[in-house]
Amino acid sequence: MNIKTSTETNPIYSINTSKLPSLVKDVSQFFNSRKIEAYLVGGTVRDAFLNRKSSDIDISVKGDTKNLGMELASLLGGNCIPLDQSRDIVRVSINGDQTELIDLGPLHVNIQEDLRQRDFTIDAMAIPLTEDFTQDQEIQLIDPYHGLNDLHSGIVNALSKYIFENDPVRLLRAPRLSAQLGFKLSIQTKNWIRESANLILNSPSERLRDEFLKLITENSASFSLRLLDSLGLLSLLIPELELTKHVDQPKEHYWDVFNHSIETVAQIELLIQNDSKCSKISPRSEIQFHMIKNYFSEEVSDGHTRATMIKLAGLLHDIAKPSTKTIEPSGKIRFLGHHEIGAQLSTQILTRLRFSNRGIDMVSQMVKHHLRPSQMSHGSDMPTPRAIYRFYRDVGDVAIDTLCLNMADYLAARGPDLIENDLDEYCKIIGHIMKESQKPEIKEPIKLVNGNEIMKMFSIPPGPQIGVLLKTIQEAQAIGNINSKQQALNLIEANLNSSGGSGA
Repeated sequence: MNIKTSTETNPIYSINTSKLPSLVKDVSQFFNSRKIEAYLVGGTVRDAFLNRKSSDIDISVKGDTKNLGMELASLLGGNCIPLDQSRDIVRVSINGDQTELIDLGPLHVNIQEDLRQRDFTIDAMAIPLTEDFTQDQEIQLIDPYHGLNDLHSGIVNALSKYIFENDPVRLLRAPRLSAQLGFKLSIQTKNWIRESANLILNSPSERLRDEFLKLITENSASFSLRLLDSLGLLSLLIPELELTKHVDQPKEHYWDVFNHSIETVAQIELLIQNDSKCSKISPRSEIQFHMIKNYFSEEVSDGHTRATMIKLAGLLHDIAKPSTKTIEPSGKIRFLGHHEIGAQLSTQILTRLRFSNRGIDMVSQMVKHHLRPSQMSHGSDMPTPRAIYRFYRDVGDVAIDTLCLNMADYLAARGPDLIENDLDEYCKIIGHIMKESQKPEIKEPIKLVNGNEIMKMFSIPPGPQIGVLLKTIQEAQAIGNINSKQQALNLIEANLNSSGGSGA
């Protein structure tokens, strides 16, 4: 299929039908058979020229989007749901080997007016769905704002300043699109964003959350965060971060709190991806976070992965340092309790941004325990089995995530001043804690005795005491002190005797 621009001064560009989602053929036939005016628009067209795979299709259509969506869903074996009722946008979801989405929006006047209402030039291009997409033929590209030129130049260019007034969430979408595509924001677009930045305060928290999460999900999230900061957006989203700027740290730290937090996000990405730039870690077999990609790619909150949640925790892990900073008479800087207060602040921030309870709990737990792995040993000594067991018991579902955060925190603290021998010792300790997590007695311990048995055999009424005894048994089992039911019962008896007898 050849595609030519509607502007005669532009050359003809060719694109293979394989670059478009295969679903486009079925969709075009659906509208053609009904003689309905419809256009392929937005990211689908953009991604085709960039050779990017896309499973989402955006369509502007002349007609009743709700009824057409239901008909299309019935034909393709999918479901039709309202996406934005105020703008009559519906979504058709088709579940196959992978979920494919078709978003239908109304064409109120004509395609030129529709494109004028869009956000960026590279998304203001359209292909009419009036041709037979099964044939190799020349098809017109409608490109009134020269989006194709910006696409080839690698520039994100806003159509006007007013796109941000119409939808302030676009203020975040611009840097996110820049990061996603590896494009630059035009100077004019940057200026418009800075002038309009305060508008995001009027946007629904849920939409800000979703766009912000998409941004930090992308690779090079640290670059994107610095871009947000330069545009005046980061401090509006999370004002608490502004207070971390220029907060000095002990001599062990290379950066102030703000830059350290951003660098921690960068190090998390390197650890998870095993990026070649992470030369300090990649040769060390003890630290292999990138080998558990399935773990970090697990969707856990608001449709986002562990990888995204840990980057968010990296950004917030020292959020309480400004409020906890003290300087001793000797000049030593301390941040006592910043991990615990930081967990509370993280909860407040994420609640304000309408995160799910799961997401809030995960991030706050990582922040609360981010220091713990490095406090489990002294010098080059390995952590004790008891310390390791208690770490996994207390941190629970985000224990591995917290180990990764702790490692990233360590690397970000030292920066270019990192000493190789110190790193070797640190990697051995973190690697040892990771390895221990795979032991059956920690991962899936066999239950030697249950609460009902304890109550019956020792005449103890229901209550907190049963839980305490069960925890005592589990810990003794994990560190290898007991491995049978009788040993567990003997331990319970010993504990009851030492505390003054049974509950009878």
